[in-house]
Amino acid sequence: IARLPYNVERDLTPVSQLFHAPLLLVTNQPVANAQELIARIKEKPGKFAYASIGAGTSTHIAAELLSLQAGLDMVHVPYKGSAPAVTDLVGKQVQLMFDGGTSSLPFVREGKLNLLAVTTPKRFPYLPDVPTMAEVGLKDYDVTAWWGIVAPAGTPKDIVERLARELKAVTEDAALREQLAPNGVVLQADGPREFREFIQSETVRWRALLKKTKIDLEN
Repeated sequence: IARLPYNVERDLTPVSQLFHAPLLLVTNQPVANAQELIARIKEKPGKFAYASIGAGTSTHIAAELLSLQAGLDMVHVPYKGSAPAVTDLVGKQVQLMFDGGTSSLPFVREGKLNLLAVTTPKRFPYLPDVPTMAEVGLKDYDVTAWWGIVAPAGTPKDIVERLARELKAVTEDAALREQLAPNGVVLQADGPREFREFIQSETVRWRALLKKTKIDLEN
């Protein structure tokens, strides 16, 4: 992104990925599955609005990928965070969104929102009965949110490797894994080399998708 004050490859040293999580396709519409929701949206082009936690975020990109693959015409309504977006979704100001889970899952459990699919290639272990987007007919659909730790470029290699080892120990803690799982979080630590390669592959993949969807991250 042109306006960023740093270059990811030049100015940062990958240390380790920390965790990843699926996004959840949730809606306030009384539908049985994602296929039925898609059919409803197709019947009313431009009439369904989806929320996101901001332009250019993973929740925005997930919805645009859905629109691209399913041939949908929807209105994007960006919010400043998940909580206000989910609040308006429950209040039926918008009709659907992709959420990280922390804000929407309580409403799913209360029956106020309908959880239709997860965005990862495989089903999420904590929600084994929820299908993937690929399973509902969108081939190769994969939007996995992830987080990691980086250090300034030039950080000594021994320090980077020590940090990576310590982070790996944290992510392998069984109690912590169990605590975070209900919120849709999967702990995963990779070494510096693996994390660098992962960042590079993600950069190539998302740059191509942004070009297809014409999402402008500068505005």
